[in-house]
Amino acid sequence: MKKVIALILCAAFAAAFAAGCSEPVRNDTVSMFDLSRAMLQAHGGETVMAYASSSDTNAAEQFAHVSSIDYDKTEAYFILYAQDGKESADEIVVIAVKDIADVAEAKQSLAAHAQKRHDLYAAYEPKHAAALDNAVIFTKAQYAVMIVSPNSGAVRKAFEDFTDQNK
Repeated sequence: MKKVIALILCAAFAAAFAAGCSEPVRNDTVSMFDLSRAMLQAHGGETVMAYASSSDTNAAEQFAHVSSIDYDKTEAYFILYAQDGKESADEIVVIAVKDIADVAEAKQSLAAHAQKRHDLYAAYEPKHAAALDNAVIFTKAQYAVMIVSPNSGAVRKAFEDFTDQNK
C-alpha cells in the first residue's frame, strides 16, 4: 500500500511540475509610466504629447486605436501621441505582452497601425507622412515598441537603457 501511495504522490508531483513548465515565459514588466517619462524626455522637441495607458479607465478602447492584438494578451501599455495631429505625427507606443510568444503579433499590429496612420496623413497632412515612413518598430523581451520621432535613436536608447536598468 505504501508503494502505491508513493507512486501516486510521484505522479502528482510530476504533473504539477509539468504544469508549472507551461507557464508563459516573460520578464518582469517595468513601470510603464516611468518608462514613458524617460522616452518622452529623449523625444524632446516642441510637440505637446498626450498620454494614455493600461491604467486608464477606458484602456481597452484606447488600446484598440493602436493595436489589433487581443487586449487580454497585454500585460501593460502606454501611448504618447501628438496632442495636435495637424502639427505633428509623433507617437511612441510600448506594449508589454503577458506571453513572449505574442510579442511578434504585437509588433505586427504596430506596423499595421503605422501604415494606417501613414495612409491617413498622406491624404490629409502629407507633410507628416514622411515621419511615419521612418517609424522605428522593434521588439525586446516582452515589449513591442513603435517610435515616430525626429529623435528616434535617442528615444530607442532611452527605452533600452531603462529596461536594462529596471529588470
